[in-house]
Amino acid sequence: MIRKNTSDKSNSNFRQQESAMKELDKNVETAEQRNISQAKNAIESPQQETDSEKLQKESFKQFQHSNQEFQQQESS
Repeated sequence: MIRKNTSDKSNSNFRQQESAMKELDKNVETAEQRNISQAKNAIESPQQETDSEKLQKESFKQFQHSNQEFQQQESS
């Protein structure tokens, strides 16, 4: 009887520890996923900004070209 109680208590302690470890693993996995996601965003953001800058420069060039044509027409 004493052995059974000791065994039951040991099993209960083991299950509690196992459950706690599983919870820790979930938390670590979630944190790792969050870090990976943040790293991806940091890597991708500069490229998106570069694309935006390219669009702005191209738009400005087109504006300048149109403006020059307009000025040439007025001076003619």
